[in-house]
Amino acid sequence: MEAPGASDVNAYPTLTIRLQDGQLRLVDPLDVLKECVIFIIFPNSRSANLPIAISLAQSTTVYGEQKVGGRTMHWAGVTSALEDLKRGAEFLRLAGSWKGTMTQINGEFVSDPFNAYLTISCYLQGRQCASQAAHCHRVIDDPFHQNFDTFTQTVKIDPTYRPNLGDVVVVATDHVKQYAFPCKRMLEQSLFHSQFKFEQANRAAPQDYIQAAAVEYGINICPFFDSSKFREVGAREVEVVLPTKMAGGPGIEMKNGPRRQGKGSLNGARDGYGRRR
Repeated sequence: MEAPGASDVNAYPTLTIRLQDGQLRLVDPLDVLKECVIFIIFPNSRSANLPIAISLAQSTTVYGEQKVGGRTMHWAGVTSALEDLKRGAEFLRLAGSWKGTMTQINGEFVSDPFNAYLTISCYLQGRQCASQAAHCHRVIDDPFHQNFDTFTQTVKIDPTYRPNLGDVVVVATDHVKQYAFPCKRMLEQSLFHSQFKFEQANRAAPQDYIQAAAVEYGINICPFFDSSKFREVGAREVEVVLPTKMAGGPGIEMKNGPRRQGKGSLNGARDGYGRRR
């Protein structure tokens, strides 16, 4: 069934909406957008998956069809209800990249539907967890540290001193701050966007920097995303091997007394590079 005047895109802007209870009513498209977190428009396609895509669209909260220039366009509106979001996510995975398909999430057009699918899927997993923080948050080393590695999210201590056999050394400990990062999905995404890293020269707060990156990566659509959850949570100890003349420097805590490096010495459990055997 087709709404009066719906055969032309310039006609009165109403849609025929098929509700899940089977009833039909005319609804202004702008009203549909207000009710839905995801709004999808897609044309008929030659893909073998078209019947599946139409079936998914028809199973969402609202669905309609409209003729535009002689071509049938399908409309689907997805609310924040769990089952509805699952259907919307599956549609984005299946047909989000089809030519002519347009997707809006929270009123904004999405340029990367598959990335949106990954974010929504992550959110759906989080809704099944007893603790949102356990699903979303990850502990990382100090991202402002000069030796912070964006791939592993850890600080790699690489001292310039390399002990030789027979050197007298001490094993000292340094402390690396650790932070709660509010979005594991962003950490995964940043592996493909190595330019995302904190810049101490940037005057923006770290939380604002994270929020801006979330917009860039399309992660800000997640209802769980909250950049204000970024905070310092503690520190971890890192062992550093130093020659005796460097021991006791600022921020360095001696772990034991001087030891002679090499086989048969008091520090025989370490090799010539200070590594444990």
